[in-house]
Amino acid sequence: MKTITKLISVVIFTLVAWQAQAADKTNILFIVSDDTGYGDLGPYGGGEGRGMPTPSIDQLANEGMTFFSFYAQPSCTPGRAAMQTGRIPNRSGMTTVAFQGQGGGLPKEEWTLGSVLKKAGYKTYFTGKWHLGEADYALPNAQGYDEMRYVGLYH
Repeated sequence: MKTITKLISVVIFTLVAWQAQAADKTNILFIVSDDTGYGDLGPYGGGEGRGMPTPSIDQLANEGMTFFSFYAQPSCTPGRAAMQTGRIPNRSGMTTVAFQGQGGGLPKEEWTLGSVLKKAGYKTYFTGKWHLGEADYALPNAQGYDEMRYVGLYH
């Protein structure tokens, strides 16, 4: 997955893939939030320096991995599609914001972060804002996630 989009203030979407069988598998926690500026959080030059300490996020960054070079999208649906598929949204057809009642969504043929991790032997879990369509084939549990709870399909 080459596309990493910006870590965006309130955590809306969380992806957790936890260990399947092998003790050597790394746990993965992927957190996405909306409306966070690049320099708002401690690991990216913000936090305490901007009057808003982010100690828990700082600790996660210190113990894990942070990214400083990425390609971002202009809105929710294209950004989430890029993060889930690792491809530019034009490739999946997810180029505009998905609205309730439109049906459709992320094509069932797409490989997602969840489906790739599942194929690698991980158990996968999705919670938070999905915003990639409402059709049965487009929901997290049809896109490689073993479990989905407390999922918001839209804003």
